[in-house]
Amino acid sequence: MKITRTLLEENQACISQKEIFIAEFPEGMDLTRENLEKCITLKLPIEWLPRLLPIERLKIFKVPYEAARATRDVTCTTAFETYEVTCATSRATYDAIREAALVTFRSAIIDPLLEAFKEET
Repeated sequence: MKITRTLLEENQACISQKEIFIAEFPEGMDLTRENLEKCITLKLPIEWLPRLLPIERLKIFKVPYEAARATRDVTCTTAFETYEVTCATSRATYDAIREAALVTFRSAIIDPLLEAFKEET
C-alpha cells in the first residue's frame, strides 16, 4: 500500500501534518517498517492507518493494537498524575516563597512609609 497526498486529504489529515508528510515523502510513502519509523521520528501519527484495513485484516490487528493502547494509556495516566503532583508541589513552594517575599517587602517599607507620612514640624 502507498500513502499519498490524496489519501491524506480523503482522511482529513490536518494541514501541518500533511505538509510534514509531503516534505518528507513528496512521491508518497510505501507502507514499510522503515517509513513508519520515520513517521514516528517526524511525530506524524500512524494510529489512523488501521481504518484503511479491510474488516478481516482489522481483526488480526485489533488484539496487539488494544494491548499497545492499554500500555500507552497506563503510562500517560501515570505521567499525568506525576505532573499534577509536581505542579501542586511547585505551586505550594512558589506560594510560600512569594508570601515570605511579600512580608519582607512590606516590612522593609514600613519605616520609609512612616517617614514619608510624618508631619513636617
